[in-house]
This record gives sequence, C-alpha cells and structure tokens, in this order.
Amino acid sequence: MPRESIALTRDELLAFAQGERWCIVGANDEDGGLWADAVACCVSDGTFYFRVPRETRTFANILKDDRVCCILERAPTYYEIKGATIHGRASIVINGMLVGSLIPLLERGGDPVAPGSRGSIYSLSLTDVVSFDFSKIKAKV
Repeated sequence: MPRESIALTRDELLAFAQGERWCIVGANDEDGGLWADAVACCVSDGTFYFRVPRETRTFANILKDDRVCCILERAPTYYEIKGATIHGRASIVINGMLVGSLIPLLERGGDPVAPGSRGSIYSLSLTDVVSFDFSKIKAKV
C-alpha cells in the first residue's frame, strides 16, 4: 500500500511561504561545501524572494555560483510541522520599482540588512520544491 502524500500543493506552498519571514539560504562555498545563512524572505505574485547582505559569505558565494536552496520550516507541534526546500538559480532583482515594493515585505520580520547597509534581493522560481506537511498524516499515533 503506497504512503499518503504529505506534500504541499502549490497553493498551500504559497500560503505557507507568505507566512514566513525568514529562510535559510544555502549556497555552494569555495571549498565545494555548503554555506548557509538566515535571511529575510517573502512571496509576491507567486515568486519567492530573499535578501542577502552584501557583506556576507553567502553573497560572495552566490556571485560565483548562483545555485541555491532555500529552506522554510515551521514546527509548533509535531503534527503541525511544515517545511519546504526550494532549489534553483538565484536571479538578482534589478527592477527598481519591484525592489521598492519588496523591501516592506522583507523588513516585516526585522530584516538583518540594517538601514543604510547594502543588500541584494534575489528571486527564486518555485518549480523545484520538496515539501511536507505533517498535518496530512492520516494515521496519527
């Protein structure tokens, strides 16, 4: 008997991601390993965005290799655990009007990019996502 699917649908993923203020972004480090930082994130018009301070190792790593993964998770109780890992290539957002509209969304959770500091906003497609929602588990123990 196959296991039930506990993956998030696209609509569930968007709703979940819109509720999150922070994600962990992992980027390939110069030694071939993975380097990760917590960064501000948001969803707007069905696209995932994250902001990386330019003074960080993650920023330098993305400049060299734009392949990243962003991890979102929430765990209020065991049967409410939700998570998603978004894989893809980070694309820097250069449209000034778009950047202006995203900044309030990114700052709602206390963006680590302090006022006056320089940070870059990246977009990431939601086409390669692995997700789970433990509330979908039918046979709860």
